[in-house]
Amino acid sequence: MSLLTIAAMAGFASVVYMIAVSLVEKALDRSVAVRRYVFLFLAIAACGLVVLLAFSKSDVVLGFVIGGVLTPIVHRAMKKQGGWRFT
Repeated sequence: MSLLTIAAMAGFASVVYMIAVSLVEKALDRSVAVRRYVFLFLAIAACGLVVLLAFSKSDVVLGFVIGGVLTPIVHRAMKKQGGWRFT
């Protein structure tokens, strides 16, 4: 297993999670028609990720799972704290 591949996929999973959360939060403020298109786009993207993970090596899947598991936890903690604080 390559640690660099695992770290890269964990970062990619974090980016995918943050994009999905951002799209859903913005879609909830829009009309019903826009919400349908956003959720359809997210469903198609999720299917693409499933296919990507189905045909990839084990270290890619492991990195994606690590990023997918850690990112929501860190994101919730950051929102609770009030965001990043660089002091």
